[in-house]
Amino acid sequence: MFLLDMLDNLPRLRLSDKHLQAFLFVLQECGARDVPSLDSLRRLQKHLHEDIGPQPRRHVSGDGNIFYVNDIAAQIAEDFANPLVRPHMVFYPEDTKGKISETWQAQKWLAEVGLEHLTPMVIHAAQHFYVNELAECRDGSYVLPVRWIIRESTMCGDVFRVTRGEVRTTLICY
Repeated sequence: MFLLDMLDNLPRLRLSDKHLQAFLFVLQECGARDVPSLDSLRRLQKHLHEDIGPQPRRHVSGDGNIFYVNDIAAQIAEDFANPLVRPHMVFYPEDTKGKISETWQAQKWLAEVGLEHLTPMVIHAAQHFYVNELAECRDGSYVLPVRWIIRESTMCGDVFRVTRGEVRTTLICY
């Protein structure tokens, strides 16, 4: 059923019902097992579309035009839940020293996008580190991360070094 549904939904090769009926007939004549009827295939497709397909919302413009919009949050959630897609998602800007082949390597992600729009956390050695929260380095010094960035295939942070001032407990960042 999966392969028949996939064949029926190829974006650049739309099959009519007559084409699909002929294809199903050939499968039966060749001795294929469990060949469904066209009606049972269509019922399954309808069921799948209603249960797990995107559910676009109907809107009417000010001029009375009707249009439909997919739920972007639901689509992103599906991408996160898909184990084949999730490993290819990129959340951090990458500094490639001028060579750009992907959007996350462009100057906009590196310098122009507001820090509040970038990923605020990184996980390292089972610890979570957040931007704008004090972090202790291995050598005992402290830093205040402002952005996480990938440099030379390594996760790095753009940080301010923090030292204790002589007047009370003022923190000085430089």
